[in-house]
Parts: sequence; structure tokens; C-alpha cells
Amino acid sequence: MLSEAYIKYYMNICQCVAEKKISCYSRAVGCVIVNPVTNSIINTGKNGPPSGEPHCDSFDYLSNVFLPQLTKQEFDTIETKFGTYTQFLKTCVGLKQCPRRYINAGPGEKVDLCSCVHAESNGIARATESLVGATMFLWSEVNCCNDCSAMVVQSGIKYLYMLETQGPDYGFITPWRFKHAGIIVEKHSKEWYLEG
Repeated sequence: MLSEAYIKYYMNICQCVAEKKISCYSRAVGCVIVNPVTNSIINTGKNGPPSGEPHCDSFDYLSNVFLPQLTKQEFDTIETKFGTYTQFLKTCVGLKQCPRRYINAGPGEKVDLCSCVHAESNGIARATESLVGATMFLWSEVNCCNDCSAMVVQSGIKYLYMLETQGPDYGFITPWRFKHAGIIVEKHSKEWYLEG
């Protein structure tokens, strides 16, 4: 188990991972995965599109992924705001805005329209050593989503430190899943992590 000083140290790094060169236009989330035995960082991850994939504000993504998935009502919302889908593309390409906002999707809604891989999944997927018994630090004010919580369990991570949750609960099953997997979750305020 890591000392309080190291917990705060790694969470500070986690904040930097989340907020430096933000890749997701909706939410800055970062994770740091630590080997508690060697007290060393195994890997980091942040929200963002998969390697080599265009951002969600690219012409390619908006025209070939976003628009074709819209319901009639969502398409009508786009036309009401922008006139035509052609005007929508002219206005929104390169705008660095999550396209789900254009259809008034709230946090955690219409995630099938999102191109991002979550920070937890990125950190786990790119790890170069075993994560069994590892500690994950998560700079996020919402719980892990259902998919990420499954990856955390499957990876063997045993401890999770994160911010006190403020927003919607993305992963209804997450607390239950972590409890049954024996994952120890500690949540503290931003101020607690960043003090001293």
C-alpha cells in the first residue's frame, strides 16, 4: 500500500496527464497505473481517439460516422441549428467541440457517437507489464463506465484512487463490480489530493 504522500504525488501526475494536451473535447480524464511494490509508474492513459484515428471534429468523422447514426429527431436538431447538414459540416469541422453537444446529448448520453477511448482503457491496453495488484489513479469526477470497470477487474488492478464523484453515474454496475472483485476504491476531494 502506498503512503499518503505518494498517493497525492501520483494523483498530481494524473491531473497533469488529464489536462495536458487534451485529446477529448468533452472531458479531461487521466489515469496513472502504479506498481505499489516497486513504487513506479507502469503506464498512463487519457481520453482520446484511438491512435491514428481522426478527431470527432474532422470532416471524415462527422460525415461518415456522426451524421449517419443520427435519428430523425437528432437530424432535425442539426438542421434547426445549422440550416443544412452541409452548413453543419462547414461550421463544425475543426471546431474542437464534441459533436454530441450539437444534438443536446447530456453527459453519458449517446456515447455510441463518441470516438474516444477512455483513460482507464488506454492505460490498461498499453501497459507493458502485469497489472495484477496494481494501483490506478483516476483524475475524473465520474465513476468508471461499465466497459472500463470490466477492464479494471480483468486486469487485476486492486486499488483505485479517484476524485469524489460529482457528475452522472456512467457505470451503474461499476460499484457492484468493484465490490465483488475486491477492488479497494478511495475517493477524495481535489483539494485533498493537491494539498501539501
